[in-house]
Amino acid sequence: MVNPAMEHTAFITHNINGRLRLRVPSKKGDAHFFESVRSRLATLEGVASVEINPQTTSVLVMHSTSTTGIVEHLKGLLRLNDPLQAGKANANVSELISELVKKANDGTKEITGKGLDIPRVAFLSLLSFGLYQLNRGNFVVPPWYTAFWYAHGIFTKYLSK
Repeated sequence: MVNPAMEHTAFITHNINGRLRLRVPSKKGDAHFFESVRSRLATLEGVASVEINPQTTSVLVMHSTSTTGIVEHLKGLLRLNDPLQAGKANANVSELISELVKKANDGTKEITGKGLDIPRVAFLSLLSFGLYQLNRGNFVVPPWYTAFWYAHGIFTKYLSK
């Protein structure tokens, strides 16, 4: 039976193929707790080894299973700080960056009353930068025409849809 009151917050500090590191700061120095985590993980199929370090609050899991499966297996002992990240821990970097940019874009739209989004802000910034450089008489690095070229690219790819 899972007892949420006994769970401690864990953070995924890195997750690459076959290697997952969790940190449990609230249990620093608690060797008994970290040993119980190691024992629990040792029973999970696909876990090759578990290294613990109570002083650094680290649990290093070498595995051939899913991160989600490992997190599920630790319910009752640990809960992930952001449950949505547990399922996305295996996502590639470009997906994570794309999601972050989408959230930032949504925030920009909300702040500006849906008047501006990130591509429009970038377009206006580059256009302004180019005009600023022209006004100063600066026709050298970075050239004004590069700013215009990037502004044009943003406009044609994102704004003219």
